[in-house]
Amino acid sequence: MRAIRIDSKALGPDAPAVATDLNNTALLLLHERKYADARDLFERGLAIDEKALPDKTEVALCLTNLATVDEAQGKFADAEPRLKRAMSIDEKVSGAESASVAVDLNNLAVVYAATGRSAEAEALYNRLLAIHEKLLGPDHPDMATDLLNFAMLYANQGKVAQAQPLFNRSFDNLFHQFQYNFSFMTENERLGFLDTVAEDFPAYFSFVHRYHDKDPALIGAMYNMLLWEKGFISGSVADMRRQIEASSDPEALRLLARLAQDRTTMAALLNQQPQDRSTWQQQIQQLRTESDETEKALVQRSACLAERKKIDRTTWQQVRDALGPDEAAVEFARFRYYDGKWTDTSDYAALVITRESKDQPEYIPLGESSLIEGDAFTHFRSHLQTRGIAVEDAALPGQDAYTLLWKPVEPALRGKTRIYVSPDGIQNQIPLGIIARPDGRLLMEAYDLRTVSSTRDILRPTTAHAGTTALLVGNPVFALTEAEQRIAQQHLNLPRTLAPPDPVASAPAQIVRGQGSGATLAPLPGTGAEIKAIADLMQQRQWKTSIYTGDSALKRVLERSDSPRIIHLATHGFFLPDQQLKAADLESQQFGQKLDIGLEDPMLRSGLYFAGANRTLAGQPSAPEIDNGVLTAMEAANLDLRGTELVVLSACNTGQGDVKNGEGVFGLRRALEEAGAQHVLMSLWSVPDRETLELMKSFYSKWLAGTEVHAALQQAQLEMRAKVKAEHDGRDLPFYWGAFVLVGK
Repeated sequence: MRAIRIDSKALGPDAPAVATDLNNTALLLLHERKYADARDLFERGLAIDEKALPDKTEVALCLTNLATVDEAQGKFADAEPRLKRAMSIDEKVSGAESASVAVDLNNLAVVYAATGRSAEAEALYNRLLAIHEKLLGPDHPDMATDLLNFAMLYANQGKVAQAQPLFNRSFDNLFHQFQYNFSFMTENERLGFLDTVAEDFPAYFSFVHRYHDKDPALIGAMYNMLLWEKGFISGSVADMRRQIEASSDPEALRLLARLAQDRTTMAALLNQQPQDRSTWQQQIQQLRTESDETEKALVQRSACLAERKKIDRTTWQQVRDALGPDEAAVEFARFRYYDGKWTDTSDYAALVITRESKDQPEYIPLGESSLIEGDAFTHFRSHLQTRGIAVEDAALPGQDAYTLLWKPVEPALRGKTRIYVSPDGIQNQIPLGIIARPDGRLLMEAYDLRTVSSTRDILRPTTAHAGTTALLVGNPVFALTEAEQRIAQQHLNLPRTLAPPDPVASAPAQIVRGQGSGATLAPLPGTGAEIKAIADLMQQRQWKTSIYTGDSALKRVLERSDSPRIIHLATHGFFLPDQQLKAADLESQQFGQKLDIGLEDPMLRSGLYFAGANRTLAGQPSAPEIDNGVLTAMEAANLDLRGTELVVLSACNTGQGDVKNGEGVFGLRRALEEAGAQHVLMSLWSVPDRETLELMKSFYSKWLAGTEVHAALQQAQLEMRAKVKAEHDGRDLPFYWGAFVLVGK
């Protein structure tokens, strides 16, 4: 608005520059859905341009902008003449096959489609495709948009045979964009690229949902799309890091180290409470910029190390052929529903493959998200955890969870016993194995459930780990002073294996591992006993155990680790969910401030606390040579875990995170997968000390004795379940034993 006033005073109220200012301001108001205000400014700008620049492109642009407001308010009858006149001007000024006319054709086709004039819209889309293919070529991003819009026009008419080839061409185009661009993009840029096409996948999944009965081949196409979409970026990042670290290229390794340092420094800054917030914000922004530039150089460097492999598009048939006779693969999908217009609801579906799947996977609609998330899971979680306080007598999920989510799937499993499950949506927040069937048996008793980020993971070869090295970290002294930490870090410079801590004689019967209260973290004496018990079990089997507790339970210990076979971390974990962010944002706005804590990135909102963390939580900056005791998921992704078979996060809420665009859970789970860990054992709620100690002892006893890792966890949990029932008058209380989930093939 200030620009409008300045230009109006300097150039006169009817100057074309004022019209430009009016249009730019109106676009901002349109984005904020302030339609009346936007319309007023667009009309004022149009009046100026009509007078000063009649029948010029500026007038056509004003008309198009006004038509956009009309469409947003459902006034298609008003939008149509504006768009027709805009196209007439562009044809006269730029030519009938110009890029500006192509935009007009698309806008007018949208109006025709919205008003049921499908034949007229079809004619415009055909003309639009011809222009763009000639001007831009078949692989241009605009072609993908054109094709998708055209496909959705046919889909809304039930013309499946015409829609599917257009969907295929659109996603082929998108795939080519991924292949070309991903070699030169940072991870944030890749995620931003996915955001620009965020509606493409649910639009197609909705199409399959509506018409898979007419054309069963759509189910296989949807499964292939899920294999491509789920975890694609995470997998590509991990592959890039493995390629760099295996290359021994000095410059690439230097860039990788610099990237890790930038991210560590940024995470440390975000935990400070500076007096000069302006300078602090500038420092964070500078680090973000430097980090992005380093990552871009790193990506480009890695592409030059060797001939880059083509990005594979895994098919459902490949997954089927990798399954054993007693195995099945289940891809769950949660997608916003489109039935000609975007609805306010999302749907869940399951796609199932067995070795007997010859023609297509089986498609199983599960219902709307409001039903599943409101009844099957949210009810259970609200009983399990309220305002961050664990409710110890929370019972198992009710029969609605089984009825809504698993019962419809069981007929497709055809007696299979090992089920690879790729969850989606709220399923990432509850262990499926603790859902009970009507006969009383839990799903983990009826099936060997394997949670994977994508059933594509089934195709990855299983690495045989012959090493017997373990890194065990627990019972950190969170109140460690800087002077004490300097001494501890000096000791760590000497290669040595520390002795296990003394057993804790009288740990409290019920300590819950949470974030503590206020700005300090409560000690976790029970984790010292846990580390000692695990170390004893390992040393009995001649494992080489590096044990760090108390003052030595430092973040730097993990950062310096050399891919041990096992990493066990028993400490406080944290995850700040969106709801808390929104509350903080609202509070900051009330004081006229912008939420600038940098925690919009979920990889910075989750992590683990180590010795000395209380100083950071109190807002005290750490010296450069002293770590800050807080390991964020962003930093964890920089660890080298290529040779690590199992990471155990024996802490609260370590499996929590944001679910984004099919990319899985953004948090510690994603970070450790990117770092190269084969399996991650994590918790989905706050866990109690005593029962967690018993559970871990049982798990390790079985696994070290040769029991397969998934089976070892299953058996340990069922044994702990029986003990808890015996101690609590027969009540089935998963709070004590059910929080841990093992992710990985």
